[in-house]
Amino acid sequence: MKKVSRTNDLAFKKAFASDGNTESIIGLARDILGIDIKEVLFRQPYSIESYTKMIKEKQFAAFQQTIKDISANVVLNNKGVNLISELQVREAKRFLERSLYYPTQTFSENYKDNKYSSLKPIYAINIVGYLMFKQDLDGLRIFEMWDKLHNEGFPIEFKIAYFEYKKTNFNTDIQFWRDYFLDKEISDNAPEYIKHAAEIVEYANLEEEEKELVDLIERFEADQRAREEWVRDDATRKERILATKKERILSIKNMMDFDIPIEKIAAKYNITVEQVKELLKDVDSVEKH
Repeated sequence: MKKVSRTNDLAFKKAFASDGNTESIIGLARDILGIDIKEVLFRQPYSIESYTKMIKEKQFAAFQQTIKDISANVVLNNKGVNLISELQVREAKRFLERSLYYPTQTFSENYKDNKYSSLKPIYAINIVGYLMFKQDLDGLRIFEMWDKLHNEGFPIEFKIAYFEYKKTNFNTDIQFWRDYFLDKEISDNAPEYIKHAAEIVEYANLEEEEKELVDLIERFEADQRAREEWVRDDATRKERILATKKERILSIKNMMDFDIPIEKIAAKYNITVEQVKELLKDVDSVEKH
């Protein structure tokens, strides 16, 4: 039976941003950030109608950065706070800056009728499918505003977590989430909210329209990966050509230093004398590098 990657954009939003399925995002926030959310109101809840509309309007522009996002107003300790979750499957330039921009943008967007009193705490979960912090194998990092001198946090909570699910060092509950995002079989010992999140995005449990969109997204992402691989291969090929050119220039210079006639040099490389002279113009720039 066909399997759907749980990092597929539709699967991610269906599992974590459906109004009738708030236990998944509540469980994720509890396991990653250690917070106990009581209520969730998604800013853009998932539905097949809204998702289809987004696809038609944006024509896949939403997937160009391989980023999936969820944003919600939640109740924590009887207070309203912001919860943001991002899924970044592949490495992207400036994602670290972007992962800080989105929470701060959301915080500033709260500035409305009541001005400063409208601003609410921020909790952000970045689910990362590549090695972001490469200094160790610890797969969870949580950053917050902290006064090192007095060993106390800022009165307004501002926490940003990075869950690198391809790493190996986690506690037990987070290990279940690692298996989830790696598309592994979910253990019988996993919490029910993780089992449920995996169950509802199984291909057999999707509606026909969802299956069509999942297939479409997978084809798009496969094409995108192929394009990225071609660009990398092309860049490698150009680097090899440049390296070969540098070697030839330095070799020609050495032969000229030994007073080898330029005609013989041209014959050795099967090029014209004029081409040898053109290559020699780049000697200074090559030697500097």
